[in-house]
Amino acid sequence: MPTLTYSLSSFTKTNTDMKADTTFTAYASGTPVYNATISSGSLYLSSMKTYSGYCYLTFVLGSGSGTTANFLSNQTVHGETVTLTGYSAGLLTAGSGTITFTVRRSNTGTGNLLNIRDGLSGTLTLNYTLNTTACGAPTACSVNSTLSEGNVSLSWSGASGGINNAISSYEIQYSDSANGTTWGAWTALTTVTTSATSGSVSGSLRMDAKSITVAAASSSGSSSARAHSAAESRSRSACGRASRAARAQRRASRLSSPVPQAPDPSTSPS
Repeated sequence: MPTLTYSLSSFTKTNTDMKADTTFTAYASGTPVYNATISSGSLYLSSMKTYSGYCYLTFVLGSGSGTTANFLSNQTVHGETVTLTGYSAGLLTAGSGTITFTVRRSNTGTGNLLNIRDGLSGTLTLNYTLNTTACGAPTACSVNSTLSEGNVSLSWSGASGGINNAISSYEIQYSDSANGTTWGAWTALTTVTTSATSGSVSGSLRMDAKSITVAAASSSGSSSARAHSAAESRSRSACGRASRAARAQRRASRLSSPVPQAPDPSTSPS
């Protein structure tokens, strides 16, 4: 699982006993991460005293915020890591800047809770998962204008990768029809491996009555692309069909060809 780690330095209010609702700051250094979701996190402080097991911290960094679990009660100088019990997505995109901590008490007591020591350092660790969206299907798709019984050339363009989900291939499928109106199930024809947003392929396919579709697939697997049937439907309609009309046009072309005439006997050589 990927991790974003903020390095914490330049703490204020060191060597000072702090009660609930006292604030202190530090400088957080880290690289923002976008299109991701936090799954867990922790805070580490290298040098501190805690006077109660009911002490915890809330903090704000950029547009993000978080809450820690309670620290252990330990009045000797020590380092400690606590898990985060709450966090918002803005922590991932905040980047470097000032982080503001507030000392909190989880019971109704009074008195000092925390003393952070001079020279301490810290880390804020955020574990996250990348958000992904499906690839966009091609916006244009066509078969060759002259259809043959044995070969077909197909080209497409306008596909797009998803968020954190680049195109890795295209799935080519076809459907048969006996009447050019009712179409059967989609059957896999071939897979073209490429990361480009456009492409073409030629292959052997009997084109009596076919409809062809192109779907963009991703590294997360073909199932994610197939799940978006609406996108496939758009591609499918753009690809066109070789129907009865195409076959009739070919027959008309053959019928209009000149008919060979028998030789004139009078012009035959003697």
